[in-house]
Amino acid sequence: MKQILILLTVLISLTAKSQSSAIVYVPIDYSVIGIYKPNQKTGFYLGGRYIFSVPAQYSYTTPYSYVNRFGVDVSLKRGTSLMGGGCFTDAPSFINTKFIPELWVRSNLVQLFTNKDKDLDLTLMARISKEFYYGLGLNYPL
Repeated sequence: MKQILILLTVLISLTAKSQSSAIVYVPIDYSVIGIYKPNQKTGFYLGGRYIFSVPAQYSYTTPYSYVNRFGVDVSLKRGTSLMGGGCFTDAPSFINTKFIPELWVRSNLVQLFTNKDKDLDLTLMARISKEFYYGLGLNYPL
């Protein structure tokens, strides 16, 4: 299921006509975030989480994935953007889902130092909300 989620995120970002797209992995909570920017200033992000669970004695559960975050990506300056206005959820529940506001700071490391925006780039992200998370990924222009 993890491979399906990653493949789906890659295909969406490759088939959409955007200025740039990125895929970021957040190792602390097993999330994959796909970022789509139709222009150079604004875009949106969508993330999914993969859960490993141990089955209880009388119930059968398997590892599963679900969408756990979404929001808006706004560029501040070349190579740096702010991902906010979004929500994050810890547990997937259709009845009592608690959404937590989140704010990410994203830097494209090659763009930040060389001012080249048409090359493959490394993305480093840091979340400054309820808990500190970091993410690493690739940013690629289309």
